[in-house]
Amino acid sequence: MRVSNLIRGAAILLLLPSVGAAKPVKPARTVIVDKHAELHACIKEGKTAEDVRERATLITNTFVDFDELARLTIQCHWKEINKERRKEFAKLFKGVVQRSYVRHLKPSKKVQIITRAHVEHRSGKRAAFALIRLDDVEVRVEYRLHRPVDKKGWWVYDIIIDDVSLVRNYRSQFQKIIQKRGIKGLLERLREAQK
Repeated sequence: MRVSNLIRGAAILLLLPSVGAAKPVKPARTVIVDKHAELHACIKEGKTAEDVRERATLITNTFVDFDELARLTIQCHWKEINKERRKEFAKLFKGVVQRSYVRHLKPSKKVQIITRAHVEHRSGKRAAFALIRLDDVEVRVEYRLHRPVDKKGWWVYDIIIDDVSLVRNYRSQFQKIIQKRGIKGLLERLREAQK
């Protein structure tokens, strides 16, 4: 009995350093500042447009919650479709968003990203604001972030560029397709867009 208590005690002590070593969650603003720094370096140091796009796509995977973005775009239909279709939709939609997000990126020496302080946005969510200048084009960007239960830290669930929400924009487009062709038709359209 005494040996088993010693083993239990040793096991608990082994767990303590890993619990104590857990990194604190970065504030939402810091996540955006860090990702902007990565994107800035990617654009400034890229050798070719393809190189910039590939690197930017990998960066988006580290801070955009594409599953939540997908769910929000077909919100009222999400519960109607089975898990397999949800998974396929999320994967196809992720490809569409990433291609749209990075398609205009190319190597540039004239890139400036100004990230402003984050503000509270609804309960438990955040919004981080940025001004992005790429060559002679300037856009205002708002990143809306949340803390999903299945991921660590803050993740972007919507991007608003010059007052146009990515979620609302796609929701409007997808709603029209779903009304005419159903979810099956939407998936077919997204599959065609992958080609």
